[in-house]
Amino acid sequence: IEEYGREYFINCSAKFIYKEYGNWCDNNCMNPYGLSNFNKTIEAELKLQRKSIPVKKISYRDDEFSNLAEIQPSHRIHAWVE
Repeated sequence: IEEYGREYFINCSAKFIYKEYGNWCDNNCMNPYGLSNFNKTIEAELKLQRKSIPVKKISYRDDEFSNLAEIQPSHRIHAWVE
């Protein structure tokens, strides 16, 4: 959270952020929180909530690690939103 800042998380899929968190933990020799504790921390620290939004509203950062272009534009993804 401190390294990336709140704005990094907004409109990114929950799956993408958790994967990035896992990579960060690996790179920093830390044990990651489980998914439930991770989600609670994001909600408490960043005041964000998980919400289902259309894939076309997902941050461009997600596309670096997934194939969002192949997903139907009407498809919805759980993302961190304000």
